[in-house]
This record gives sequence, structure tokens and C-alpha cells, in this order.
Amino acid sequence: MRVEHPDTFRCDVCGKEVEHAESVTAPVLWKTEQNEGRLCEPYIACERLDLCEECLHSVLAIEAIGCMGNNTFSLIERSKEKER
Repeated sequence: MRVEHPDTFRCDVCGKEVEHAESVTAPVLWKTEQNEGRLCEPYIACERLDLCEECLHSVLAIEAIGCMGNNTFSLIERSKEKER
């Protein structure tokens, strides 16, 4: 989300104002329908979010290695995340 100052962004998750935000598409668990905000059965939809570095690391849950369609995906172990 853009803020008043043209060189800053506001993180869509924590609201922190930052000079650089990563704009990523991430799956989000919605608990309300999007027309009137009423409660509904939870559903997953991909949303484009501007994230500060801290929130970006919290959102990332899967890492991948590989090439040309021969890929391996795994959950990121939070205890080893500091090593990255």
C-alpha cells in the first residue's frame, strides 16, 4: 500500500512504513466474503501484498530447489531460518 510520501511504502501486514517493500503474491486465508464483509466458510485466495522484510520472512513457508521442472519443495524450518 502506497503512503503519502512518494518514496515510502506501508507494509500490508504490520503497517510499518518502509522505504522498500517486497511486492509478492501470497495465499491468504479469508474468513469473510469480499462484497459486504460477512462471515463465510474460510477460503484461500492469492493476494498481492507489499511486505516489509520481517513480514516477508514470516510469510515465506516453503523453499524450493531444482530446475527445468525437476523441483523439490519443502517447508522452511524456522529454527534454521537465521542461517539464510
